[in-house]
Amino acid sequence: MFSRPAVVLFALAVAELFVLTRIASAIGAGPAVLALILLSVTGIVLFWRGGARFLAASVDRVTAAGVQKESVVADRAMVVFGALLLIVPGFLTGLIGILLLVPPIRTLVRPVVLHRIQPWIQPNLQFRQVRWFGRDVVDVDIIDVDDAPNENQQTQRPELS
Repeated sequence: MFSRPAVVLFALAVAELFVLTRIASAIGAGPAVLALILLSVTGIVLFWRGGARFLAASVDRVTAAGVQKESVVADRAMVVFGALLLIVPGFLTGLIGILLLVPPIRTLVRPVVLHRIQPWIQPNLQFRQVRWFGRDVVDVDIIDVDDAPNENQQTQRPELS
């Protein structure tokens, strides 16, 4: 009846609410909310820095050191995913996000990540060839029906180049 991701997200929301109420009762509501805000701001900063490096970095530079491309991409993806988990308000997702930022933990998780996303990583390793900025811009003029020129008026249309 329900899909697996929907059940997992519902269970995560219930667990996050349970942990939040336990922490709030232990340290108070104000410090608990402040801790959640701090986790989210930290995640935003890490995602901004790590995500930009993940998208802009060239994998070929790292492979010169003898490291496999897949492991480098998996490590960078885990850092970005850890930062995303920090952005989500909650202590459980924050804990998982912090753990993904620790290099020894990433080393332990890397085989699982490579096994689960290997079919996706291999065809998409060429992301560095995509120009993220400086794309061609097409200038479009929208003409309203009321603003359309009459048949008697001649309009000069510049040639498209």
